[in-house]
Amino acid sequence: MSVIEVILELSALVLLSAYLYARHRQRAREQLARDLDESQWAGSAMDVTILRPRLQRVRADYNAHTRPHDAVYRAGLLGLARQALGRLAFFQEQTEGPGSKDSLASQSAERA
Repeated sequence: MSVIEVILELSALVLLSAYLYARHRQRAREQLARDLDESQWAGSAMDVTILRPRLQRVRADYNAHTRPHDAVYRAGLLGLARQALGRLAFFQEQTEGPGSKDSLASQSAERA
């Protein structure tokens, strides 16, 4: 198989793929246009009789229906905050570099 044949086959493959992709996009756009056409929607009413008693209880005493976060949840949040702060550069211990304790000690020893 020569180089020209390989190039021709790859070109045909690319053209076919581009055509199939364009057709797919066209069908997807048409489907989206059909789905967004509100005149074709079949509306239905929602039955709220099931929700009405619970909604009235919530309106009467909304604090009774809230769930307090327990101590484990709060401890977890504190732990996450502690980890996030510990990852900041200000709280990292420098072991090497121009501002580390070892390099400052060696610089002061050299000056003396």
